Amino acid sequence: MGEPAPSSSLAARFSIPWAVSASLVLGRTDPSAFDANALADERIHALARRVEISTDPEMSPRRADAPTAHVRLVLRGGKILERTTSVVRGDALSPVPRDEITAKFVSLAGAILGEPQARKVVDVVEDADALGDVGALTAMLVP
Repeated sequence: MGEPAPSSSLAARFSIPWAVSASLVLGRTDPSAFDANALADERIHALARRVEISTDPEMSPRRADAPTAHVRLVLRGGKILERTTSVVRGDALSPVPRDEITAKFVSLAGAILGEPQARKVVDVVEDADALGDVGALTAMLVP
């Protein structure tokens, strides 16, 4: 997870330096941040080489009251930006907003199903309690 120069899209998805750098350079961490174009982006490579990762035994995910991550950015001018969290985004204590989840689903599924079909799937799922047969939903998931 600490490899700053991943050799493939899959390796980039498991590289903390790459994900951090792609997020800062591109402003996103969607699948395109890990595709061939991104892997060829020298700006991401240069920044990823400067990312340092370390562990802190005090930060244990087994303790809800303890920090789980601390990020520190040192900018060129010397300014330092820091943030610590004890709650992972997406946890029940820090849920991802529904509209963000929907947008992510539509962007990922839309690439395969087409955006109109992906939005229809969202509509069906949002009204799943009225769905008489789950087969109707699964049939919608075939391109």
